[in-house]
Amino acid sequence: MKEFKFWAIPYSLKQIMLITMPVGIIMVLFIFFTDISYITSHFIYFFLAIFIWTLFLFTFFVRRVKITFNHDNEISIFYYGKEIYKTKAEGLEYLIGDDIIDSKCQSDIKLSFFDKKFTFTTGHTRGLQASKIDEPIALLRYMTATFELKKEPFRDRLFLDKEYIYRNPSFNPSLIKEQKSYIKNEK
Repeated sequence: MKEFKFWAIPYSLKQIMLITMPVGIIMVLFIFFTDISYITSHFIYFFLAIFIWTLFLFTFFVRRVKITFNHDNEISIFYYGKEIYKTKAEGLEYLIGDDIIDSKCQSDIKLSFFDKKFTFTTGHTRGLQASKIDEPIALLRYMTATFELKKEPFRDRLFLDKEYIYRNPSFNPSLIKEQKSYIKNEK
């Protein structure tokens, strides 16, 4: 059994921007339309407000993710130790991420299964620790080696590295039909 643990935000960057943008707009407007002497004399309150907002974002959006692979070719995804998804390896349709050879990646990891998609926005190691392979890259490398995923260029990103899509050649679309019939029989 192999497992990977890392901190991640289970939303894409677009979703995060839509959630946080209203507070950012209010903050910018407040700074532009407030006298600078008021801001400097009450700087501690602005600092505390930003600190509390950061704690709020971390508390409600960041999750401890654990992805496990067992010997029966099952993939399980956990948030804070609670299993939220489990499927066979044949249910993995594709995986989107950075180049597994270059460990200085900076993109989301997107896992697409036959019935559900997951996006993990992760912080990657920078600076002196850049040579260290972090857990999301180790996860990508393990999945491409174990499931023999086929690498294809996905898209170029401005000022960032390319994103690649790793397709699962053993993807079984009949799992969709089995899942639907199982749900109908269960009702």
